[in-house]
Amino acid sequence: MITFKFDPNQPYQLQAIRSVTDLFRQQHFQPSAVRMSDGAAVIPNSLELVDSTILKNLQAIQRANGLEISSKLKGWDFSIEMETGTGKTYVYLRTILELNRRFGFRKVIIIVPSIAIREGVLKTLQITREHFNEIYDAQPYRYAVYQSRALAQLRQFALSDSVEILIMTIDSFNKDSNVIRSFTDRLAGARPIDLIQGTHPILILDEPQNMESEKARRALRTLNPLFTLRYSATHRHYYNLVYRLTPFDAYRMGLVKQIEVYGITETANHFAGGDGSQVYIAVNEILRKNRKLLTRLQLNARDRNGGIMKKVYLCKAGDSLYSKTRLPVYKNWVLSEIDLKEKKIAFSNGQTLQWGQIAGSDRKMIMKKQIETAIGEHLHKRTRLRPQGIKNLTLFFIDRVDNYLHHDGWIRTYFEQQFANIYREGKISEIKRASDVHSGYFSKKKTDRAIEQDREAFDLIMRDKERLLSLEEPVEFIFSHSALREGWDNPNVFNICTLNYSHSQMKKRQEIGRGIRLCVNQNGERIFDPDVNRLTVIANENYADYLSRLQTEYDEEYGSDARGVVPKPEVQNARLRRIIRPKRDFDQNPHFKKIWDRISVKAVFDIRLNKRAFRERCVRELNRIKVEPASIVLTRAKAEMHSNRLRAKSVSRQILDTKGKRAVHISYVIQEIQSATGLTRQTIADILAASKSLVQMLKGPEQYMNQAVRIFRKILPEYVNEGIHYRSVNSKLDLKEFKPFEDYENQLVEVRKTVYPFLHFSAAEEKEFILHIETDEQVLSYFKIPAWFSIPTPHGRYKPAWALLIKQNGKSRTVICDSLFYSPNDTALESKQYCAARHFESLGVEYIRIFSLEELEQRLIS
Repeated sequence: MITFKFDPNQPYQLQAIRSVTDLFRQQHFQPSAVRMSDGAAVIPNSLELVDSTILKNLQAIQRANGLEISSKLKGWDFSIEMETGTGKTYVYLRTILELNRRFGFRKVIIIVPSIAIREGVLKTLQITREHFNEIYDAQPYRYAVYQSRALAQLRQFALSDSVEILIMTIDSFNKDSNVIRSFTDRLAGARPIDLIQGTHPILILDEPQNMESEKARRALRTLNPLFTLRYSATHRHYYNLVYRLTPFDAYRMGLVKQIEVYGITETANHFAGGDGSQVYIAVNEILRKNRKLLTRLQLNARDRNGGIMKKVYLCKAGDSLYSKTRLPVYKNWVLSEIDLKEKKIAFSNGQTLQWGQIAGSDRKMIMKKQIETAIGEHLHKRTRLRPQGIKNLTLFFIDRVDNYLHHDGWIRTYFEQQFANIYREGKISEIKRASDVHSGYFSKKKTDRAIEQDREAFDLIMRDKERLLSLEEPVEFIFSHSALREGWDNPNVFNICTLNYSHSQMKKRQEIGRGIRLCVNQNGERIFDPDVNRLTVIANENYADYLSRLQTEYDEEYGSDARGVVPKPEVQNARLRRIIRPKRDFDQNPHFKKIWDRISVKAVFDIRLNKRAFRERCVRELNRIKVEPASIVLTRAKAEMHSNRLRAKSVSRQILDTKGKRAVHISYVIQEIQSATGLTRQTIADILAASKSLVQMLKGPEQYMNQAVRIFRKILPEYVNEGIHYRSVNSKLDLKEFKPFEDYENQLVEVRKTVYPFLHFSAAEEKEFILHIETDEQVLSYFKIPAWFSIPTPHGRYKPAWALLIKQNGKSRTVICDSLFYSPNDTALESKQYCAARHFESLGVEYIRIFSLEELEQRLIS
């Protein structure tokens, strides 16, 4: 059984967690206390901060994260944006435990819009239990799915002094008829929701863009939340944005798969009406504009040269397609009705078309070609990945459930026929029946009753992710209609085949989000190799159209590049992919051997920390800490009648005066600093005792700890770097790792002096760099350091960019060169590069960083 492994030190995830917890920086830790709420005993969350303090904290966080600064609070809702596949669920679950550790918040409700998302949250809770226990010293927490009429469950949630996590679908409490809103004698005439309201729960909204209706917002308010955290990759509205990890950030940082597209369409020689003699109508969109119903139709039309081209027209009821195109074939096609609710249009000749449907198109022929391509691509990747212990999956989105779900559905039948041919051709050695390798999930309404109808498939696809990823499990192909479009993903989905209409309501970002997560091997280890992590989309539209629609979605979310906003991740044309193999006998080249013999020696490091200097520096910084005494807050409230019950409604907060010093356990402060820095308790205790800052700690432990942690985090890397020493071990990296790789023609440049006949470039500057060293006579040999070549550092492994052999004045020298694309504000990268320099220094190899070709000339060639 695969056991997933999690890295607790991912910088972007820690930053997302801190961005939320720092909102409440001045909040004191709240011990558990039983209070009465509407006659029921509860242990609630409580928050003593006023709006002005929260706003000040929010602005500081936004400034640090490079976000637009809010001028005022938009309620107590906070948005966190994380690209799909980067660990959003992991982040908010860990944030829950961090909020409890720092402030004592205990009651949390995770609200989800669908059962698929609910099951994904449950799965993450299950597989992270051991991981979180290690991080938080087995801090107790419970989680459960809300079940109607389960009063014992709600009493447990309300009265427990541990962390309680309740998972609810929005549909379970957004109607007056919901059981949770019904009065019951078992609660002395109260309602189950009253118990929840009394706890002032923290709400976490997973995919909040699906809960933006007035009905949903009203339902969320009735839970009486302390505050609300909104997590999504595709927010519709932002509420006090505190953290953003964009698609471009995720691609740039190597946190998600690369994307490529196979576009499969009809050509003029194949589609019906390609010569203008037959009807071709594609329903691209149905919309309301200025109170009018309109539709965008793609039709055959004449170009300036008299040929036939496809052109898009915006049409209204009463429009003649003949008057639009001037082609006689459309004479009987007059648009008579546009139905926005049913997503269909009708014509005067009695013909109707659904949104996304195409008239005059042999759609089945295209879909068959997509299935064939998807199977072929799956087998190609299967051959490469299985020897590495990686199982690849292919996901199909289909047009109609009946085309697969029925035993004689044509998609099921055609898939099994094509897969059966594989055996006869001998492309797979394992003996399997075609029916064993695929399964599907089609819960249209996503109700528990619908799920029961196919429990085995549901458990495998939705709940048993480990078994689905195992090489022993035969299922490799998954079919769905729309139930898996949000909330479900699998790290080992390498292909997505869109058999649904190319202009369906499902967004492209939703489609690729199901397979964009980095893959894992049979040990549950995340694989970061970009040559492995490639998601292929087999689309029923051409590459340019697919890319255009994806680009439009990014533009709608972030704005276009022309407006100077966030750049978008690059999507490749799968048809340009090529296999690049190493040159024959490259390892016998004397210039290459000279480089390799020097840099391939493995080394380990130890750290000789200058404890005295480190301690003195920390003491000086700690002595500068100033803590403002905690405030006493008066909350004014008015009473209102609601459903024949008296309730208090908070209307204002006022600061009265300040508290004096209060008792605090020094061991608690030391534990918090240790958890944040990794230093030993004794080291922290000695430094705190030597400082004069403990009087500040008595004024406000939380403020003091936050400032102290920042001081330790700032200073520690400097002394770690200064004290690092590398020593060689009797081992070298293996030349056999120089293997064939796949890349795209438009990102390759032909070269002579290196291992491969072609090299990848990711930007124009890098291509210019390659061409420069190719033509410079003083560069005898070089190679781009591959992903598997990395240097161990205390800050994580690091891969340099280039290795060069330079000849000057009759002598040659080996140089490691970083990096044309260095970010000067990335302190974590700076620390890694500093350690890499020490590593190569121990091997007698020169290490430099350059930021332009001009600097390369000065540093290497001149």
